[in-house]
Amino acid sequence: MQNSRQLPLGLGLRYTYSNAFERQRAISLLYLMLIVGIGTIALLVVNVASAVSNRIAFQPRDYMPIGLLFFAIVVTYLIQNGKLVWGARAVVVVSFVALIIVQEASSVLTWATVNALVIIGAGLLLNRLSFIIVSGLLVLNLIRVPVSDGLSFADALAQGYGTAFILMIIMFIFLLLFSILFEESIRREVEGSEQLSTVGHFLRFISRKDEEQAFASVIQFVRKDLRYNFSQIFLVDDDSGLLAARIRSGIGVDAEIIKTDVRVSDSSALTQALRTKTPIFVTNRESEFRRDHFLPSTKFGVALPVIVRDDVVAILDVQDAFGRFSRMRMRSLELLAEGLSIVLENTMTVNALRLVLNDQSATLENLRHQLREYKQYEKQVVGGVWDEYLQGRGYEAIGFDLNKSEAGASNITASFDLPDDLAETLEKREVHVELGAEGNLVYVPILLRGEVLGALRFVLPANSPPSERQIDLIQNVVDRLALALENKRLFEQSRTQALRERKANEVVRELIGATEVRDVLSLAAQMFNDALGAIHTHIQLQPDAMKLQSTLTSEVPPVSSDTTMGDSTHA
Repeated sequence: MQNSRQLPLGLGLRYTYSNAFERQRAISLLYLMLIVGIGTIALLVVNVASAVSNRIAFQPRDYMPIGLLFFAIVVTYLIQNGKLVWGARAVVVVSFVALIIVQEASSVLTWATVNALVIIGAGLLLNRLSFIIVSGLLVLNLIRVPVSDGLSFADALAQGYGTAFILMIIMFIFLLLFSILFEESIRREVEGSEQLSTVGHFLRFISRKDEEQAFASVIQFVRKDLRYNFSQIFLVDDDSGLLAARIRSGIGVDAEIIKTDVRVSDSSALTQALRTKTPIFVTNRESEFRRDHFLPSTKFGVALPVIVRDDVVAILDVQDAFGRFSRMRMRSLELLAEGLSIVLENTMTVNALRLVLNDQSATLENLRHQLREYKQYEKQVVGGVWDEYLQGRGYEAIGFDLNKSEAGASNITASFDLPDDLAETLEKREVHVELGAEGNLVYVPILLRGEVLGALRFVLPANSPPSERQIDLIQNVVDRLALALENKRLFEQSRTQALRERKANEVVRELIGATEVRDVLSLAAQMFNDALGAIHTHIQLQPDAMKLQSTLTSEVPPVSSDTTMGDSTHA
């Protein structure tokens, strides 16, 4: 819808004319009708004022402004409802009728002037065919007047009819050429502007995922939306820097995209566009080498380079049989090539980022897998180590109860059984509070690297339940308790290992100091008793090993195959 501010008083063009030339004609006619309406109202006011001041009755001619005002309203109604042709014809017909009336009662100069206005109005408002018809009627009317008056040819020329006829022919030719060229110029400009908008809209929604898909979309767009006869894209080889592949569609507009290898001559317009990095226009009148890529029906074509990062990556070839390569159309094709360059650059960047992202995702997934394995292993190690630790002490669980006496003293008692409520806490693995007969029971699991080591329970007064801040504090303290327990376990394990190593070293020194086999065995049995608290030790050597030992040295006396060493038979 056109803006109402095109005319004063809110009389803008309300009907949407698709043709820009018709839209301009409609706006001009609205201006003319506005002027006619204002003029007729002013003339009617003057006639009324003159009749009142002179005290005379209205004459029939005084009512003519009312008819003109009604005529202006009718023409405006036709224009606002899309009936521009009928409105323009009505204006020309009324002008022609006015010419006939003036011609009967005025001089040749007056009606010749009106005659010129009629032909000018017809040339500006009507199409070419209607303009030619009106011009023919004006010529016939010009000839009718001297013929009806019985004037001779010489008298007609003397009174100015010949001059009026020549001027009318000149205006006819001028307006005919002007209307044709003006309409064609507006049509091309409007068509080019529409193509610019179409290209901009296409580039907003073009696929940016794959290069070949982008090429296919551009080829189909040039043929279907820009309405050129043929389009194809030549790709530049990265190694040789020459045009090596061609992407084109089949015979039908929706046919499958085909990619083939090609060889383009050095004198071709495509190669020239590749080297100069500028659009090259070529026609079928040029040499066959420059247009060897043309179809048989092609007469005009243009090669547009697609430049990405200062390098030509492709050539967009557009061909047409009617030479529809106006200035605005060429600008549309250049904009399409520039937009394709941006799309290809974005696609290359996206593909490179996608590869990097895939590598990083694979690395991250590998690290996550290793972390899961490590956590699982650590969890198993923590649980196994603490199980061994407790089994080494001879208990499945170790617990302590802290109670306060009436005097306020703290009493700690050992507890080796697992209460049911703490077993439930071990399963839940989370802090929770219960209200019991004793007060608020707070249960806190003791976690170390995801493994449950135990649970903690304490009782708060019934009138003071723990807040969220206190629960966070409890959790932090319990986490540090888990770390302290682990540190103490490691310390005990290290100390025990050190004691074992020291005893083992002492045993080794004693054994190495013995010179006889019997002494070594006796000393070993005695040390087993001391170190392990054994009440009976039996050491037996293989006979074959003793025979071999006897052959190697004659200093060792034979020993019985069943020997009990120690202070008594039950050592």
